[in-house]
Amino acid sequence: MSKNEQNFGQFIEFEVRNRIGIITLNKPERSNAFDEEQFENYKTAIQYCQDNKRIRVIILTANGTSFSTGVDVKSAGGKDISAAKKLESLLADIVRILLNGKPVIAAINGRALGGGFEIPLFCDYRVAINQGHYQMPEILVNIFPGTGCITQMVRTIGPLLTKKLLMWGDKITPEQALNMGLIDELVSTKVDLMTRAMERAKFLASRNQAVINAIRLCANHVWDKSYDEAYKMENYCSNWFEIGKEDFVLKFKEEFNLK
Repeated sequence: MSKNEQNFGQFIEFEVRNRIGIITLNKPERSNAFDEEQFENYKTAIQYCQDNKRIRVIILTANGTSFSTGVDVKSAGGKDISAAKKLESLLADIVRILLNGKPVIAAINGRALGGGFEIPLFCDYRVAINQGHYQMPEILVNIFPGTGCITQMVRTIGPLLTKKLLMWGDKITPEQALNMGLIDELVSTKVDLMTRAMERAKFLASRNQAVINAIRLCANHVWDKSYDEAYKMENYCSNWFEIGKEDFVLKFKEEFNLK
């Protein structure tokens, strides 16, 4: 599939390679920041990958020196609460799709701030170039990061480190993020970044897809359940051979009422 076969707007590049959908933000002049249209297009691209049976794994990356600096402040509407809530709602939709769907790998090519830092938290593997910094700067302008960010960050690094990042808005280096568990692997160059992301994606794409998706969805959803509730999910997944590979994600979501 060529990059132009699917069109998700002028600022998103897309291709399918080896059953891997690669979504690349391409607005480096604005540090790949999101306005409402860009959020809508990104959401559409991710949903397309979820719905396309040819695609088994998704890679999220970007061009330039920033993965994304989050919401484009020019589009946030200043003190327009309704505009800000609309952007927040779109980001919440995106991370929910990531949480409840196929495996996703983030290839972080530089700075990641705000929403651009949140999106990789909902991916299954995060490989990053050892350049730039990460930050949750919302507190610096008195914004609450209410898109599922706190929930997922606490799941990933615990409450103490979550409060440290969100209450102070400090910048952290890729090495610090690696030590915290916010990313999984560092590389030195952009070539290495995509090479490693593709290696990890190819491995996942080569495995039994029902088993891979069952592991992913269980891990994402059993952590806060009672034992009996969690085991019900595990037991459902252990019968993947009866449910079928192709529609496993959809059927799991229907069974456990996940949107």
